[in-house]
Amino acid sequence: MKNLNKTIMLLSAITLLAACSNQEPPNQELASHVDLDRFMGMWYVHGYTPTILDRDAWNPTESYQLLKDGRIQTTYQFRKGSATGKIKAYHPIGTVFDTETNAEWRMRFFGVIN
Repeated sequence: MKNLNKTIMLLSAITLLAACSNQEPPNQELASHVDLDRFMGMWYVHGYTPTILDRDAWNPTESYQLLKDGRIQTTYQFRKGSATGKIKAYHPIGTVFDTETNAEWRMRFFGVIN
């Protein structure tokens, strides 16, 4: 139990640090509509803002699978440190926030962080 509490505290600290930034996020317009069925599958990540979890990522990809309940199973995968580095993967669950356009999603990491 003691180790579980330490793990939860560590994950909370990492998440808070990753959320802290002194840079203004880019002002990006959302798409007018996203066809969810067409969007599913694997996508190559061409640009991203690294966090503490994916710093030094090589060859990142994101895969999306629409679940029966409307949520989106996501797999974010990359190689750590080099093109031959260890494969790391995260599996957040996405929820479509704007159901009129399907253009805004909210991701849930580690079961509790949105």
